[in-house]
Amino acid sequence: MKTKIFVLLFSLFIIINCYSENNLIERINRYSGKNANDLITYLDSLSGLKSYYADYIFNHMSDNDLASIQVNYIDHQLNYAIKTIDLPYTKQIPEEYFLHFVLPIRVSQEPFENWRGVFYEELYSQVSQVETINEAILIADLYYQEGIYFKQTSGRDQGPITSIKRGYGRCEEMMILQMAILRSLGIPCRPASAPYWSFTDSNHVWTEVWTPQGWKIVPEAYPEKYKKSSWEVDRAKKAPLITTEAFGTYDSPLSLAQSQFDTKLNISDVYGETVSTLVTVIDQDNLPVEDAEIVYYATSFGGLFNLLDTNSDENGQARVDFRPTSLFVTAGKDGKSGYGLINSFEDNNSITIQISENQIIDANYVLNFPLDSSSSKDFGVKAKDKDYIDKLTDLANKKRDNRLLKNSKGIAFLKNYPLPDKNENKEDYLTRRDKFLEKCQDLAGNADNWLYIDDKISSYSNHELVRKLMIDLVLNWDIKDLIELPDTTAIEDLLLTLSDSYTYYSKDIDYDLFVSNVINNPFGSAPFPQTAWQSDLAKVTKELRAPDIAQTMKNIDLWLKENIIFDQNPGWSYFGGSLTPIQLINKKYLTKSQQIYLRWALMQNVGIASRWQGFLEYYDGNEWIEVILEDKNENNDTPPVKRELIEFELEVISDGKKIQAQPWGNFLISSKSQNGYLTYDWFDVEETEEKYLVKFYAETGVDKYIQGYIRNKNGDANLIIKPLSQNTKKLTLSFVTPKSSHENKIDWSENTLANINQLLSQNKVSEGKTLVMILHNQGNEPQERMLEQLLAKAPDFAKKEVNILVYSQERLISKLAQVTQENLIYINGEQIITEDISLDNYPVLFLLDSDKIISSANGFDLDLINYLHRLVD
Repeated sequence: MKTKIFVLLFSLFIIINCYSENNLIERINRYSGKNANDLITYLDSLSGLKSYYADYIFNHMSDNDLASIQVNYIDHQLNYAIKTIDLPYTKQIPEEYFLHFVLPIRVSQEPFENWRGVFYEELYSQVSQVETINEAILIADLYYQEGIYFKQTSGRDQGPITSIKRGYGRCEEMMILQMAILRSLGIPCRPASAPYWSFTDSNHVWTEVWTPQGWKIVPEAYPEKYKKSSWEVDRAKKAPLITTEAFGTYDSPLSLAQSQFDTKLNISDVYGETVSTLVTVIDQDNLPVEDAEIVYYATSFGGLFNLLDTNSDENGQARVDFRPTSLFVTAGKDGKSGYGLINSFEDNNSITIQISENQIIDANYVLNFPLDSSSSKDFGVKAKDKDYIDKLTDLANKKRDNRLLKNSKGIAFLKNYPLPDKNENKEDYLTRRDKFLEKCQDLAGNADNWLYIDDKISSYSNHELVRKLMIDLVLNWDIKDLIELPDTTAIEDLLLTLSDSYTYYSKDIDYDLFVSNVINNPFGSAPFPQTAWQSDLAKVTKELRAPDIAQTMKNIDLWLKENIIFDQNPGWSYFGGSLTPIQLINKKYLTKSQQIYLRWALMQNVGIASRWQGFLEYYDGNEWIEVILEDKNENNDTPPVKRELIEFELEVISDGKKIQAQPWGNFLISSKSQNGYLTYDWFDVEETEEKYLVKFYAETGVDKYIQGYIRNKNGDANLIIKPLSQNTKKLTLSFVTPKSSHENKIDWSENTLANINQLLSQNKVSEGKTLVMILHNQGNEPQERMLEQLLAKAPDFAKKEVNILVYSQERLISKLAQVTQENLIYINGEQIITEDISLDNYPVLFLLDSDKIISSANGFDLDLINYLHRLVD
């Protein structure tokens, strides 16, 4: 029956969308490069359902994906998507949900990987035997838990197969893997995203699945007898905005933004009550401004970040439903701008922003956020059923841990590690070697490929240099990139390309500079997936490299002008992955940022040192020189940007006391566009003689600002924004911490307090200040997140002479047993919290001065560690 429906829909699709065929062919010819003819031929060869699906995907595909998609990949995706139609439980799935939430070939911005066939074949024997989608969701989720656990990572997204290979990932990468598994089994799913929490320096994303009962967080969609809540449900109540993305144009009253490629939906009300907000934009004559740019900002990572942008209607208004929150807002049009604050806790849900030219932001606000809550849903699951599902989950976790343990081969890299030079400091040598072996321990599923190359290096004529490069590559590259390299050939080609690049310019660029500014990328995280593109790019760069670095840069400029075109009307999509340099060349029509990335890749490939300071620079052997970005499609009469490096002293005061200036922690530097949009900028901080010197570039015609905030325990923030100028020599941010409205949720019993005091006494930390973190006998992501933050903050607590005691109740945590931080004690023991509190209420923290409790808290709160660090003073 479903097949007949699809055939009818296919016919209708052909009639309605025939007009778009020429547009699709034009886009394929424009962006698909050498793959264009094969793709067009492939699409022409299809018929029936497969043709319908292929046309749907291609008509909504991003520019980036058109540049990288190949026939064999799309055919693999289509074949396995069609297979899911015959699974017993998929008959109940609405067709539109299949198109938007099962069929898409990617989940987010991860690289393409052939995940659909892998997961389908792995789980088909199980899901083909179940009748309900809820049963299939449980099977998929247990398999997902075998693949990955939470650990904070950086940079662009990794693919689902890489996540299993690596064994861990941040929340977005966990979501990508989970959704890939679900979609491979025909289960509609979508990302639920808190773009920024706003009350703390973080964000989060998780998975929702469709069931006949509606959209649910995964464990809530289990079969009725096993349903359970998730920590995200409670935490989402503090998020100002929760959104999801649908592939293609998706009609919904929840739509926030819609394009040919994707649709953003506001699903905040799924997680609790929302507040309707109204922003009205007027000009200096008090008349409404239509189509003004309105941007709502969250407070995170030291300043303001874009939470949502929209445009005013014909009445100059924009209405958006948010969770109860505070939001800084800017508005602007045609070079005129203004700003204001929404604070629903003070019934300030409606604001009017009057825009004008040259309006300066000088703001000092208190932002309020909801209190923490622990109100996870109770589904009334019977004890025996809860015990059963907990055992299945525990088994999945053990399978994952055992697999990762087998892949832990760091010590095997010791056999080829070079002996110390006779003049080398022994302690420095051992420290560096230990860091290398520790990094190799994390190579996980790629360890064998690296070990093969590790053994092969000794056969190279320049083996000493290649060995040195391999060690520095492992030490300096993100582990994500090291694991992503697909095979031994890719690793070997990379090392040989680097050794050739270093040798060629070794007279101009010494080895240390080569490591810091050639091996390392200048953008913080690698902009490209590691797919062995270096050797392919070398076929281009070998014709461009000249003995003189300046001449090589001229050759690169000329090559880019001849082969790359500036894309003046790019189509951005949430569903569009990062491209490798080879794919960028294939795309040809590039955005400004893509041109910068490609230029840098060409420079790295030939061995020219580069750095990013808000603009790209290269080292010519004597000095750093700015790379002038020009394009034959742009107006070359435009005068070059004039900028001046400004340095000023920054003083940060909190409640009358001078505190450390923390870039991306309590301040950042930003620019303001002509329409008021605030974006963060490059800046640098140097600490000398207890002074904090901030450096940034002032540019002609660009307004610069410093933003900063201080939070209380609940996350409420005192936000300050001040203008900067070329005359700024010293600036003070003087914060007043908002009064904390966060209270402990539990009145600790005498038995628990006695256990805590006994714990301090037994470990000889009963005098002075001690921070105690107590973990549940089961692990979960919130505990991992807060533990990771505590470990990172341990040295800062040591400077304040605060001991840290981490107590794990009836659960051994191996990574803690290896921590050597002097002020940190780890103990694995019996239950000491006597209150009957759930896993979601952990970790439990006590800050004590001798036996006196300064503060205590329980449950997930990412700003709590920072708050306790401030509270010590």
